[in-house]
Parts: sequence; C-alpha cells; structure tokens
Amino acid sequence: MALDIRALRSSAPFWSVRYHEEQRETLAMRQDTLEPPRLSVDRGAMLTAVVDGGYGYCATSDLSSGGLQKALDRATRWAEATKGKSVVRFDPAKMA
Repeated sequence: MALDIRALRSSAPFWSVRYHEEQRETLAMRQDTLEPPRLSVDRGAMLTAVVDGGYGYCATSDLSSGGLQKALDRATRWAEATKGKSVVRFDPAKMA
C-alpha cells in the first residue's frame, strides 16, 4: 500500500512517517477437527515530529490523507509542548 504524504504539512522542521503492515495466519484445532485458517492484516503509521529538541509521536490506523494529517498535527503539538525538556541533547546537524 502506498501512502500519499506529499500533501502533509507541519510547522516542525523535522518530521517523519513510518508505515507498518503485519499479516498473520492462525491455525487452530477444536475437538480433533482442524478449523478454517484465519487471516488478519493490521496496517498503520507512526508519525514523529521534532521541534527544538522536543519529540512528539502519534500512531494511527487511518491512512487517508486527512487521518495522516491529523496524526502529524498531534505529533507536532506534542513536540512543541516538550521542546527544551529532553534528556538527550538536541543537535539538528546529527538529524540530517
């Protein structure tokens, strides 16, 4: 699945999106009878924003453009709220 991230906007100088997809097949026996296999798929994205050393994260299963933008907005708000409070020294040169 391809994510359309071209329209995403943030005031954070650095942000990223990580897509995750996991597929599972479950086999089970019940009273010595094999049950039909069950297939499941989980999809989602983790958005990260960094503002002056503050980090914000937000995960979402809504992979529409609107859902991704909403998650990025939330991650950006968290990054802005935590800037200057990180235990890790912020160095933008190391993020390039």
